Amino acid sequence: MYRCQSAEKLVELNERYRIFGRFRPSTIVDLAAAPGGFAQVALELMRTQWIAPQSALPPVVIAVDQRPIAPMPGLVAVRGNILQHQRILHTVQGILSQRTVSTKSSPLASSSARTAPLVRSVDMVLHDGVSVVKGQRTSSITYAQNQMALSSLLLASKLFQRFGPMPDLSTEAERPHPRKPEGCVSGSTSAPHVSSPVLPVCFVSKVLYCDHFPQVLAATRTLFRHVSTCKPLATRPDSLERYVVATHFQPAVWRRLTAPHAPAPQKNLNRRRKRNRPAASASLFSMAPAPEDCDRAHNIVWTCLGCGRTCLGCQPCVQCGPYRAEEDTAGSMTL
Repeated sequence: MYRCQSAEKLVELNERYRIFGRFRPSTIVDLAAAPGGFAQVALELMRTQWIAPQSALPPVVIAVDQRPIAPMPGLVAVRGNILQHQRILHTVQGILSQRTVSTKSSPLASSSARTAPLVRSVDMVLHDGVSVVKGQRTSSITYAQNQMALSSLLLASKLFQRFGPMPDLSTEAERPHPRKPEGCVSGSTSAPHVSSPVLPVCFVSKVLYCDHFPQVLAATRTLFRHVSTCKPLATRPDSLERYVVATHFQPAVWRRLTAPHAPAPQKNLNRRRKRNRPAASASLFSMAPAPEDCDRAHNIVWTCLGCGRTCLGCQPCVQCGPYRAEEDTAGSMTL
């Protein structure tokens, strides 16, 4: 028996897209993981004989949440806020370094590779967080959830860029069309064909279908080669939940987005803020709340994920500007 109903949704997503069979992950990071339904399914699938990891490393799920998670074999629970990216990256780096395995005792390693330890890489990132984010309780649930999904997308990109597997040049072919269960609402897109290598990884995130949904989807399409959306049959008929399944991360696009660039002059920025300005400041990752998201709280405080600025009210970030629908094309963002 699974810990929560969301576990059934991951089972259904895997049956549809075969993400565990195709990528055979050995290390997964589960964001906003409590009570552990996604992690439970992931460990179960990773131990299945025909989905066993390609390497000799035992399966591990790094589950991050501010709430406690009951232990299970293969689970590494981390108490933390998934919005604090640097802290999570530092913690994951420490766990990966501690979980390396010597190939001398590994029967699955080749004789030529038994002199060096097997180093873990982050192969998959899952996000099925709650719909209310700490510090955003004055905003609507749909805005809070999609802002957290956008933040999880950025964190997953950082995890793949720093700790992902080696690039794969054999994934240039189009992704096979998944089996479509009856009654499943879904859609899929693929980024334009490019010659740059991609990482054989997968990102799964819950998003709420609302006015902010196209922006989250556009940002995901920018960073991943193949992106699909689906409403699992396990969700309630009246639910706004959708799941984004993105595969084959594009490091070249990420490097282009985060390349240093000259910011527009801001009179109200002090020198310290200029020195600490985050590299990525595209309006695609700047999601301002709409007036209907704020109810009667006109002075809502929100964080721009494009530049890291703290903004007030429903106006777009003064540095990144408003999101425009024409930016919904992979590789077309202007920094």
